[in-house]
Amino acid sequence: MALASYILGFSGVGFATRCWQLAIERRNVFDNFFGHLIAVGAFGTAGFFLHGVSQRQQNALEDRKQVLIENRQKNSQRLLVGMSDTLNTLKRQGSEGAEGVAEAATAAATATPTRPAQKKQKKQKPNKREKKPDERKTWTKDWAGLPKLSDITPSDTPKLPKRKCAVIVGFCGTGYNGMQIQPHANTRTIEGEIFLAMVNAGVISRENSTDPGKVNLQRAARTDASVHAASNVISLKMIVELPEQGDPVAAINSHLPPHIRIWGYVRTQNSFDARNSCDSRRYEYLLPSYVFLPPAPWTNLGKRLGTQHPFWSEEGVDENESVEGMMQRKRAWRIDTDTLSKARATLQHFTGSHNFWSYTIGKAFTERSAQRYMKELEIREPFLVEGNEWISVRFYGQSFMLHQIRKMIFMLVNVTRTPTPPSLIEKTYSNTPIVVPKAPGLGLLLEAPCFGVYNTRVQENNIAVEKSAEDRVKKAIEKAHKEQSKVGEKQGENGNEIEKKEKDQEQQGTTLTDEQIRHDTLKQLDGDKKEVIDFEQYSAQIDAFKHEHIYTRLRAEEVTGNVYSRWTGMIDTHEGEQLDYLNGDGVIPDSAVKSGRKGMKGGQSASLDGADVKPIKQLDDSDNEESYDKKALKSGELEG
Repeated sequence: MALASYILGFSGVGFATRCWQLAIERRNVFDNFFGHLIAVGAFGTAGFFLHGVSQRQQNALEDRKQVLIENRQKNSQRLLVGMSDTLNTLKRQGSEGAEGVAEAATAAATATPTRPAQKKQKKQKPNKREKKPDERKTWTKDWAGLPKLSDITPSDTPKLPKRKCAVIVGFCGTGYNGMQIQPHANTRTIEGEIFLAMVNAGVISRENSTDPGKVNLQRAARTDASVHAASNVISLKMIVELPEQGDPVAAINSHLPPHIRIWGYVRTQNSFDARNSCDSRRYEYLLPSYVFLPPAPWTNLGKRLGTQHPFWSEEGVDENESVEGMMQRKRAWRIDTDTLSKARATLQHFTGSHNFWSYTIGKAFTERSAQRYMKELEIREPFLVEGNEWISVRFYGQSFMLHQIRKMIFMLVNVTRTPTPPSLIEKTYSNTPIVVPKAPGLGLLLEAPCFGVYNTRVQENNIAVEKSAEDRVKKAIEKAHKEQSKVGEKQGENGNEIEKKEKDQEQQGTTLTDEQIRHDTLKQLDGDKKEVIDFEQYSAQIDAFKHEHIYTRLRAEEVTGNVYSRWTGMIDTHEGEQLDYLNGDGVIPDSAVKSGRKGMKGGQSASLDGADVKPIKQLDDSDNEESYDKKALKSGELEG
C-alpha cells in the first residue's frame, strides 16, 4: 500500500508539473497527450525508487548503534577479567604482600598530585601579512635642514587652525638637488628651503616642523637637480591667519633667498593634492641655435656620416682651431629656414601617446607607466639676446618621466643636425633597447603645472553654492523663527523669567534679526566657495623673475662654460657604437642595440650625458638608478 501511494503521489506531481508547463506556454491541456504520459511515468519512477529510503536509513542507523553497544560490552568484559586476575594474584602473595600494597595505595592517595605533562607548544611563525609600523608616523627622520624632534620643547600657547592650501612658487634650481625635500643630511632642495622658511614665518608650527608629512606636503611636479620652475605648486595644511604678521606670503618671502619666491596661495578643497590633482604640465627648454650645426668633418660622427657644411669649410678652419675662435663663430651663426623646418617636423614625431621607456631610466618596455601622452609641442621663433641666438622648445604633456624632456631634446637636436630622417623617432618606441643620452639640465624650465579638471570642479561647486544661497538663507531664518516660537510657548509657564531673559539678550545683542541671520549665512557660504588655481594674476612678477634669476643665469653659465658646445663635442667625438642609429637610412643597426641582460632598462649612458660636461656636474645628476629614489622611479613621480 505504501509503495502504491508513493508512486501515485509522485505521478500526480508529474501531471501537475506538465499542466503548469502548458499553462506558461499558453497551450491546451490536452495538447500532446504523450507528453503527459512521459511526465507521469518519470515522476512515478522516481517515487518507486524513493520508496523506503527513510526506512532504510533508519535501519542502517540502528545497526550501527547495535554494533557500538556490543563493542562497549566486550570492552567492559575485558576490564572485569583483568581486575579479577589482579585480585587473584594479590591473594596468592599472602598477607605481607597485601599490607605492602595497602601502604602503597595509602601513600599514593595522600601524595600531592602532579601536573600532567604539557605538550610543547609550537613556536608561532611571524605573520607576513601583518603590516610593519610606518616609520614616518614616528617622526624620527632627520630631514635635511629641519629641526629634530629632540629640539622641540612643548609650548603652552594655543594652537592656531590650519587650512588646506595650494602655494604657488617659483625658483632657480641651480645648485639644488631637485625639488622634493630629502631625508638626508647636507642635501639642498627647493622644498627644504621653503619648508624651513614657512616654519620661521609661523605658517607651520614648531610641533609640525620636524617632518613635512605632518602637514601633508606634496608638490605638483618633482623636478630634477638644476631644473628651474617659473611656477610650481605645493599643497599642505598651513596657518593662514598669523596673529602678528598679516600677509603669510610676505612673511615667508622674508625668510627666502631672492631666487626662490612665493607668488601666492589659495584655499583649496580638503581633498586637493598637488600631485594627483595636476592633470598636465608645461615645460620650456632653451638652447642656443648653434647646437643644430652638423658635426665637424674631422670628428668621429662627422667621418662616419660624411657631413659637409659651409661653417666647417671656411678658410683656416680645422680641428686645431682655438676654442675662443670657434665659440665666437658659433655664436655669430644663425639657424637657416630649412634646418628650423626640419627641427619642427622632427619634434612633431613625439606628439601623441607613445612608450617613452628609452627616454628615461628605471623603466622596462612592458611597464605601463612608460606610456606618456604629449598634447602639444612647439618650437618658437629664434630670438637674439646680447648677440646670441636662442631657441625655445615648448612641451605640453599630461606627465613626464625623469630625464624624458632632456633625452627628447638630444634626439631632436641630433636627428636635425645629421642626415638621420625624423622617422627614426617612431622606432625608438619599440622594445629595442638603445642608448639615448640626455641634454644638459641647464636649459630646462617648468613653466607651470595645469589644474584644469580641479578648477572646473571648483567652479561647478561655486555655482552650486550661489544657486543654493537664497534657499539656505531662508532655511536659516525659518529655523531662527521656530526657536523663537518655542520660547513663546514656554512663556505661559515662566513668563516673567522668559521676558527678563529676552530683554537681557536684546541688551547684549545676542538676539539676531533677519538681516543679521542673512549676513552671517552669506558669510558662511563665501567660506564654502574656493578659488581656482590661476597663474595669470602673477604673470608680471613671474616674467620679471624669469629674466632676472633664470634666463640671465642660464645665459651666463652657457657663455662662461660653453656648456652646449662641450656637450655636442662629446657626442661628435664619442668612439662607441651606441649612436650608430644616427644614420641616413633611419634604421637601428645591431651595433647600436644596447647589450646587457634581458629586460635591461632603457636610455642611459653616463659617458654621453650632458650631466658629465664640466663644470655642469656639480650635483648627482647621472643616469645611475641607484642615485634616485627607487619608489619614485617606479611610480614615475620624478620629472625633468
